[in-house]
Amino acid sequence: MYTKAKGPGRISAFVILFTVIFLFAGIFISCGSGDPPEYVTFYFSGLDANDIYLVKVNKSTDLVRAGHTGASRNAYPDDQYNFYLPERTFITMNHPAATHFNANPPPLREEPSRTSPSVFYASSIGDKKEFWIETSMDSGRFTKREATLLAAGTHSNIWVMDNLITPSQASAMAAKFDIIYPLATNILGNEYGKDPSQELNGRDGDPKIQILVYNIGGYVAGFFWGKDYYTQQELEFHGAGNLRTNNAEIFYIDARHVQEHPFFIYSTLAHELQHMIHFNQKTIKRDLNSPTWYNEMLSLMTEDVIAPFIFDSPLHEDHPLQVRMPWFLTTYNLVGITEWNTSSGNHINASYEKAFAFGAYLMRNYGGVVLLQNILANEFVDVQSLSNALLGTTHAHTGITFDQAFYNFAQAMINSDIPVPDDNRLSFNRTSTTAINGTTYTLSSIDIWNMERQGGHGPFIFDVVPTNMAPHSIIIQQKSAWRKISGDFSISLDKPRNENIELVPLYR
Repeated sequence: MYTKAKGPGRISAFVILFTVIFLFAGIFISCGSGDPPEYVTFYFSGLDANDIYLVKVNKSTDLVRAGHTGASRNAYPDDQYNFYLPERTFITMNHPAATHFNANPPPLREEPSRTSPSVFYASSIGDKKEFWIETSMDSGRFTKREATLLAAGTHSNIWVMDNLITPSQASAMAAKFDIIYPLATNILGNEYGKDPSQELNGRDGDPKIQILVYNIGGYVAGFFWGKDYYTQQELEFHGAGNLRTNNAEIFYIDARHVQEHPFFIYSTLAHELQHMIHFNQKTIKRDLNSPTWYNEMLSLMTEDVIAPFIFDSPLHEDHPLQVRMPWFLTTYNLVGITEWNTSSGNHINASYEKAFAFGAYLMRNYGGVVLLQNILANEFVDVQSLSNALLGTTHAHTGITFDQAFYNFAQAMINSDIPVPDDNRLSFNRTSTTAINGTTYTLSSIDIWNMERQGGHGPFIFDVVPTNMAPHSIIIQQKSAWRKISGDFSISLDKPRNENIELVPLYR
């Protein structure tokens, strides 16, 4: 909130010292009103060839229209910068019906069988089994198709339809999953019904995860669908009799992407495993429904954590940092943190990349991998779960809730061109190393300002004009006259008409 003045002259309101990169410069703010609109002035002192940025922050869960977000003096909505973003084809894990079911599952009434023999257990290479799959991607119509067991690891069975991948490709997948499974469960807990101390093995009685490889269609790499934890009778009881269950801990992987992007698929295995464990930890154990943005963010955080164990280099083209961060730097303003948009290609992609980046920021600044562990372990979902985990995790920023961590996201975006030591400065460019039960997890630093993205490097910087703002979103703006400034400087801006929009002046 800003102090309102009766005239356009400067008044003393308050002083904000941003310890971003240069600690000797101050920012002073005053507000004025005369003829509408009201305005706010930021005064800078002691600058030394600094670049000034305006970060707009939408602190609410609502879309705020451009005319209410504030602007540069003498800039109006008709002058808005038209940012053209061409469509780009991405491999995703977006199966709309599965996503909807996982976010709104019916109660699971039946406990997993402890005594009946599994249809999967002790299967031998070459065995065949029929599975229910959709006739086409997201058609809602199911048919039974036969698959062959091509590989079996310690923690998975790899079933393949129509010989769409080779035995060596299936074996490579099983070997990678044997790396992923203990690393992920060490942090997240176990899937439904799994209790190694009692030899309990979930819905299907098999200690292994079933991984079915077939032609899913579209650009979907894989997905988990909670329907498979229900009997057919339960689905019919809950009015979902059109679905067909495979009665197993199972997820589905696309054969074409195994052939073309095997390492992306390995990362997908970690992603889907979090969804499977999440269903147990939040839905079954605690009777909670997780919003999609929250569930997907935790799967993307899991990819981030597991990546160093399955990639030789963070520069690999299918590494999550290379797949997610460059696109995030181009589209970070399109979708808010607490929403999940599946209406069009760019917004689907932006939802994934935004969730990955925000999760990466949280872990690198607020407790590392332990933060992810605490999020899964607590009794909440959504923003409340993040706040609870942030407050309960040891890190340099004590007393932080989701709201403050989101507000601080802007500082991390600006600060991230130089590596930071273990201090209070917020940044992507920080390495986090954590040991859990004897296993060391390392999150590598991310220099976003030197990371190539479409049309340049670093976050896309917009002109200082009104722009629509998604729920819990930020946008970084700048004018050419704000670059390489020394000494004292001031900027005057139209004050936002919506109290949930905050103007945050930063410099580097």
